[in-house]
Amino acid sequence: MSAATLMTGFALLLMWLLASGTLLAAYHRRLLLAWWHEPVLRRPVLIFESDDWGPGDDVHARALHNLADVLAAYRDSDGRHPVATLGIVLALADTARIRETEINAYFRRSLAEYTSVLAAMLTGVERGVFALQLHGLEHYWAPSLLALAKCDSQLKDWLTTPGLPRTEMLPPALQSRWIDAVSLPSRPLSDDEIEAAVSEEVAAFRAIFHVTPTVVVPPTFVWTPAVERAWARHGIRYLVTPGRRYGARDGHGRPVAEGALVNGGHGEAGMMYLVRDDYFEPARGHTAARGLQALQMKTRLGRPALLEMHRFNFIDEPAVAEHASDEIRALLDAALAAYPAVAFLSSEALGRCLEKRDPLWVEQDHHRRLGMWAARVRAHHGLWRWSRLTGLGLAVWVLWIFCARGQDGAGGKS
Repeated sequence: MSAATLMTGFALLLMWLLASGTLLAAYHRRLLLAWWHEPVLRRPVLIFESDDWGPGDDVHARALHNLADVLAAYRDSDGRHPVATLGIVLALADTARIRETEINAYFRRSLAEYTSVLAAMLTGVERGVFALQLHGLEHYWAPSLLALAKCDSQLKDWLTTPGLPRTEMLPPALQSRWIDAVSLPSRPLSDDEIEAAVSEEVAAFRAIFHVTPTVVVPPTFVWTPAVERAWARHGIRYLVTPGRRYGARDGHGRPVAEGALVNGGHGEAGMMYLVRDDYFEPARGHTAARGLQALQMKTRLGRPALLEMHRFNFIDEPAVAEHASDEIRALLDAALAAYPAVAFLSSEALGRCLEKRDPLWVEQDHHRRLGMWAARVRAHHGLWRWSRLTGLGLAVWVLWIFCARGQDGAGGKS
């Protein structure tokens, strides 16, 4: 093969790498830019996020006290206890009154009536192991539930059977609060409905806890920009997301995704996004090993590990609850051993650190940030698979080699 042929082949290869890499980068420019602007944490952060706590009996109260005891036995290197953020549901259907109306009207019972559960929540806050977050006035859109109960015997039973109904037993589409799911695909709520509902739930949170909520977790992670704007108007600053917004339910009841979100990003209303896309549900087989793996991956990418764990891990069978407690202990033991600098924060405290770009918490060095950006690209399996066939993959690989490779996770043992 002649030198001219080799040079021509090399030139064609170079042109392919340059052109394909440019096109791929242009197509994914929003995501690539978002990863660059996403803060890089300087140390590992571990937060337990536990949703669906609300009206309940003494079993729920004891479960909260037991969870608080487990967390209070540990501290990070700065003396902070691990925190379980509680996604608070403020009310539940008053089945007795609804039954009296033959499901022609909806009534609710407030969390304030369940004094043992409320006391357990507040005691945990005082001990520094609980942080309260708004989940919703209810874990459903009550008008949709009431309308469907008129023609669905199971929903009618759910709304009228004596006792405390479990929202986990509702069909998934009906557990979404911020859509009308009477028929599928779902329909959006009107701006007036949203404004009235957000105003009501923020006022209810304030009346019960004497503070305005600063963090919100949308039920089933379905919400719309109109809901986000209303939350912002009422003083909520941080929005916990799964890394994307789900704005509706499709004809099969599945959430409809509407774009990627990153830690520290902001919506049009100015709320800051926090990403919670790892799960720690011991009742479903999620072990301490899985939780530690999530912490390791997030730390390698300069991100916080927010672990989702729902109340059902703690309020059903005693053996299930004890297993959940054991797995939390095992995870905390492993996390502290692997990452002596791991920090136990609440989601609100994390949001404040990201908001201020606090140099104690957020990396300022551009060289390190560039390496972490390359690591984030490599960790995205779909994008990285295509990148390896283009010049983008070559550029990312070079950056990773010179800026990130060989660096242990922040605070890890070398």
